[in-house]
Amino acid sequence: TVWIGIPLTELGIGTLALVRPAFGLAAACLLLLLFAGALSRYLGSIRGAECRCFGNVGASNIDVRLIARNLGLAVVALVAAVGAWTTDANAIPPLQIAVIATVALLAVVLAEYRSLPRAPDVGELSAPPQGGTIDA
Repeated sequence: TVWIGIPLTELGIGTLALVRPAFGLAAACLLLLLFAGALSRYLGSIRGAECRCFGNVGASNIDVRLIARNLGLAVVALVAAVGAWTTDANAIPPLQIAVIATVALLAVVLAEYRSLPRAPDVGELSAPPQGGTIDA
């Protein structure tokens, strides 16, 4: 459920940031603080484990730098949320949202495609086993 729940939550918050910038950015700040808190709490038992942050785009290991990154991003989201609130930022028009979503989807598909294992070249044959015969 975590593998589906976290990305869906992030997608919802990203959508909220486009539709209601102040609320979406504030939610992003809270989620990043939640991630940083959970990582801090369990760092002793999960240090060095692979973090699939951003899927195959930004795979890294769990350590103090990941916590610092989340805290830094939380500060950026908070500053942006305050800025959106004080300037009464409007939602992004639907066409721009569609363009952003399409570009993001293409980036994810490309990253996932690049992470697939490479197949042997077409026409490449493997050597027969030593001492074996090939039936025709």
